[in-house]
Amino acid sequence: EPPPAKRLRPFNKDATMHELVQDYYGKQLADASDLKTSACCDIDQLPASIQERLVQYLSADGEARARGVRIIANSEHSLTAMAKSGQMLADLAKSLADNQIVMPTLREHKRDIPETALEFTKAPAAKLGKQIKGFSSRAATKLVSHEYRYGNVRELKEAIERAVILT
Repeated sequence: EPPPAKRLRPFNKDATMHELVQDYYGKQLADASDLKTSACCDIDQLPASIQERLVQYLSADGEARARGVRIIANSEHSLTAMAKSGQMLADLAKSLADNQIVMPTLREHKRDIPETALEFTKAPAAKLGKQIKGFSSRAATKLVSHEYRYGNVRELKEAIERAVILT
């Protein structure tokens, strides 16, 4: 759990991404070179104070690009819509949108669900010492017909993990 935003140091324009991540997570990282690619999971849940720091870092005269830093952020929502609703700083949405890759939802690729679901059985089954060879036709039909509105692939993965535990 990251420390509360109020405990962050004031933004230092000379701060490295290593220091920014360390500030946010409160952890000592092994080496700043580990952060050539920095992933911010669920960018739409990032606190406003961290969004501000990220905008400052990304816009600091190309500093991030000059250092070869890439930011990989994911969101289930449109960056533009989030900026319009106030959930994300407009400057951050603009910075991230320059190289945006839009992934289709699971609902748009229902044919991939059985194979993806089977892949999701492997880790929990191994952990629990179970062997899962596949799904019944009824289970496969339910998996494919479900709408997956709330978490998309994450929702499928969590459902499969629960099913493995209960099997």
